[in-house]
Amino acid sequence: MSTMQARKLAKELVIQNKMIEKLMNTKAYRFDVWEANGKSYVQTAVCNVGGCTADYLTFDSFKEAEKQSAIMTITGEKLCIVSVCNKCLNESEDDIYCSICGNELMPVYDEYPNWLKYCSTCDFNIHASHE
Repeated sequence: MSTMQARKLAKELVIQNKMIEKLMNTKAYRFDVWEANGKSYVQTAVCNVGGCTADYLTFDSFKEAEKQSAIMTITGEKLCIVSVCNKCLNESEDDIYCSICGNELMPVYDEYPNWLKYCSTCDFNIHASHE
């Protein structure tokens, strides 16, 4: 690598680091960052059903998590949308009454009674597990 290439690379790194710092200071990154139980997290996926955090990255410090969130924002990464997370899936297995009208939910398929249920009154449906 030539001296000119090295200087250009160093300049680009300084610019990138300034962009990261700016995003961290203004909290303008696209990914949620939080602390819990002595760790810090960056949300990478959201549940389409309940808006839950479906996946996340774990860090030892809040600053590291913020930095990763800023980097992911700068590189154009987007929050992944998961059709249904395990929490929502498990909660829906026990649903036997329609959340809209209160009538009993009926299974769509007799051989998979907990997989897909619907309300014959208001046409509400809920997708549960294949078990």
